[in-house]
Amino acid sequence: MDRVVIPVLTPAAGDVIAGLVARPGLDVVAVAIDLGGGLALEDVRDAALAAGARRCHLVDKRDALAEGTLWPALRAGALGAPGAPIHTALSMPVVADVVAEIAAHEGATAIAVWADDPLDRQRLRALLKAVSPAMGLVAVASDAAAPAGRNLWATVAPAAGPGRVPAPPAGNRARMTIGFERGLPVHVNGVGMPPAEIVESVATVAADHGVGTADVRDGDTGRTWTVDAPAVPVLQAAMQIITARVTDARTADLLESLATTYAELVRDGAWHSPARSGIDACVDRVLATATGDVTVVVDHGRIEGDA
Repeated sequence: MDRVVIPVLTPAAGDVIAGLVARPGLDVVAVAIDLGGGLALEDVRDAALAAGARRCHLVDKRDALAEGTLWPALRAGALGAPGAPIHTALSMPVVADVVAEIAAHEGATAIAVWADDPLDRQRLRALLKAVSPAMGLVAVASDAAAPAGRNLWATVAPAAGPGRVPAPPAGNRARMTIGFERGLPVHVNGVGMPPAEIVESVATVAADHGVGTADVRDGDTGRTWTVDAPAVPVLQAAMQIITARVTDARTADLLESLATTYAELVRDGAWHSPARSGIDACVDRVLATATGDVTVVVDHGRIEGDA
């Protein structure tokens, strides 16, 4: 009997697992991956087992996501690049790495290329070919509407109406000091934290003060998404300030152009390309001295930073 491993990020994968189990000669093992976003991993596991998976591995990859893909994209300026949002697409490199590792551990003959969003399935296929080229890949699909994409960074869903920015709620000013070492966020208000905790702490304060939800339109396709990512604009503002301290005008122009390329690589599932690692190496060099604190004030949806 052939063993197939399938990544499971939401309970919506239950129907897909049931379809795989129904195929003759397939033994299905699920991998439930916690990437943040508020979903209960136990609910995802229970849905996978109820659908017929032989077992379901539970894996917490929130810090790996923040450190491995969110921080590099933040430093490269890719989150603000024009086009479709990449916030949740940044989950796919982590998903590919985890499921490839579990498949090898399980002695699997193939990996089911599954993600709720069809575009994420395309990215995952490309990523799996890069990290596990000898592994078989099984195509799966679903007619069900994809749920909103979620991870530690953001919730992203197709917008229901025209582009808009919701009115921020009333509230007091909040001051946050983000500490950086070589361009990496390492503490908030003097308290050192793991990467995922930094994102969650900043997101909590930002959301309470009307920051983070907006509609994003891709000018090429005309599609619009509602992106709820409270930590992102605050960390972007702080990142821009710490970067400006160590760059001249020509370097800033170079980084801006590289940010667009970086976002395109994420959208294409080309995380393991030499182009992406080359951009990271350039950013590392530029930000080698970007160490210090940046104070950001959040007030009724507005963000101000001290240069």
